[in-house]
Amino acid sequence: MTYSGLTPQSTSDRLRDSRTLADDVSWDVYITADDIGPNQPWPPGRLRDRDRRIERLTRLWRGDYSTELAAVKTNIVAPNLFAQYSTKMANLLTMTQPTTTGGGEDDRLPAVVYDALIDLTRYGGALLYHLDGDLTVPAPSRWYPTRTSDYLIRPTTSDTAQTSAADRVEVVHVAGGEAVRDVYAWSPGQIGSLIASGDEMGDAELAVVPREPSRGIWGAAKYVEIYPAAIEIARRLSRNSRTLDLFARPLPVFRSSEFDSRSRFAVPRSDSPAQAQAKILEGQLGMMVEETLHLPDDLIDVTYLQPDTSGISDSLAQVQSLLDVYRDVTGLPDLSGQTLSGEALKRLFVHFFAETSSLQQSLTAALSDLLDTQVTWEHVFDSDLVFSTDAGQS
Repeated sequence: MTYSGLTPQSTSDRLRDSRTLADDVSWDVYITADDIGPNQPWPPGRLRDRDRRIERLTRLWRGDYSTELAAVKTNIVAPNLFAQYSTKMANLLTMTQPTTTGGGEDDRLPAVVYDALIDLTRYGGALLYHLDGDLTVPAPSRWYPTRTSDYLIRPTTSDTAQTSAADRVEVVHVAGGEAVRDVYAWSPGQIGSLIASGDEMGDAELAVVPREPSRGIWGAAKYVEIYPAAIEIARRLSRNSRTLDLFARPLPVFRSSEFDSRSRFAVPRSDSPAQAQAKILEGQLGMMVEETLHLPDDLIDVTYLQPDTSGISDSLAQVQSLLDVYRDVTGLPDLSGQTLSGEALKRLFVHFFAETSSLQQSLTAALSDLLDTQVTWEHVFDSDLVFSTDAGQS
């Protein structure tokens, strides 16, 4: 489930993008058939904000905080609370499996609903693509809708390419219950010459499942809610790590003249000040690793400086408070070592139960329409096989 958009940004591009996740980015932006063709720039500029938002949410899923932690040069400690939320939630909900009419199992559904749950939380919506009997969850970065149909556009690397860079772009048009594929030459930002056209792929239908609250054709990404606490936790932990590396141990302070130091550690006169300093520091470090320290006549004094790291405790207290905020926002239940019935879990974690039930209902409704059969999916808290409905049993 990696990002497969057409215009991934460089680090400098990200830093130039002044938008934050709190800024409104509309998904109700469309292309026309005239936008796709030989020698056409791609994607149209009107979709740039949407594509950047998809790319940024994908980076959060990967745990890439290079923009958010740009000021932290070393000791980056950034737990990926975004992916943890999505995967824990999807793992829990798929402990029960969706079934079709009559209680039958469909081998396609478990993987599809898992991937769809991930996309619903990280992007705010999921795509369900039913092509000639096959059911998949395309990345939103590939999806470009018109007012009446949908395009799935993906750069690929041909078998004859000289490098790993994409040199083809596959354009699949889903309309009227069918999918037709064209292939063009590709260079970043530009569709090239037509290579193959009119490949009829079979019966096809694409469904858009927004996460509530929906906003037009798309929905609200959960990562926007998680972002403030998760990023501040990463900042605090990273700065704490750097502070502890620098100040958690006593620092030796040498008092001697530069002339004596150069002489003691045999620094050549031709060395620059920077070279001399490096050799003196190396020599002083060699003195400190000895079990006892002998002070030569040219060394006036050696003392130890114990920096104050008491602020770390305050910082860790803030991290704990932020983790409480994160748990409250996500609603993820901690069931470690607990013996609870499904009914008790619904009462304890009512907000998580309500939110995830809504996700399941949206997915099963869309799947039922696509597959032309009733799809049902029992919530894990309602399952006798996972959690007993009898409060006296485990």
